[in-house]
Amino acid sequence: MSGEEENILLLHPVMPDSEFEGYNEDGSRSGSLVTIQTLICLQFVYNFVKFHSFTFTPDKMSISLKKGQRVSLEKIAPGLIAVFVGLGWDVKRTDTGKSFDLDASVFLLGSNEKLLSDQHFIFYNNLTSPDPDQSVKHMGDNLTGAGEGDDEAIIVDLRKVPPEVAKIVFTITIYEAEERGQNFGQVENGFVRLVDVQTKQEILRYDLSEDYSIETAMIMGELYLKDGEWRMSAIGEGYQGGLQALLDRYN
Repeated sequence: MSGEEENILLLHPVMPDSEFEGYNEDGSRSGSLVTIQTLICLQFVYNFVKFHSFTFTPDKMSISLKKGQRVSLEKIAPGLIAVFVGLGWDVKRTDTGKSFDLDASVFLLGSNEKLLSDQHFIFYNNLTSPDPDQSVKHMGDNLTGAGEGDDEAIIVDLRKVPPEVAKIVFTITIYEAEERGQNFGQVENGFVRLVDVQTKQEILRYDLSEDYSIETAMIMGELYLKDGEWRMSAIGEGYQGGLQALLDRYN
């Protein structure tokens, strides 16, 4: 501080249950009083921020979700009409003798959290949703996952999603994982992110932070309707059994 020593403010009670008097580190009085009520308010604010806030990335103004967090898209991106959902991952340097092939898939669920029909399962062999507007479109399979950025992507036109679709689930699975002796313990830097199709601005992101070992299928995140608004939930839930485990869950 330009040659000056920084004083540390210490709090010392001067009246029980009433107020605190400020002291500098050298024992001299700072002359300021802090009431118990103020301290309680500050503690409340700290706890609220700690457990309810989201991390903002300054350069992109993107919200970084943690596992289990949910957010209203209308609140963070008012007027949002369509989203680009990018999913990505990196394969660790391992010697399994066979290449990795990870696939992104989408489950369109009804209010009972079950697939509306076989056609509502969107993957590399069924790239569009069955509604006339094809409101959900898979952009195709990436067989290697090589390179930076999104490995696979889905576009969702929120305006045209049929009313019977209550939830849209985004997943990643390892193709022929059991036969190849592969699992998510050999995969790192997994993420799902939402980009505003109109502005090309990333609005939120969820990065997998847990270590997985035996899982071969992963639910990354969910878009769901609540009170007429689309919301995003960060899931990060792993399964053994690959794609079949997810099909069993949603059928």
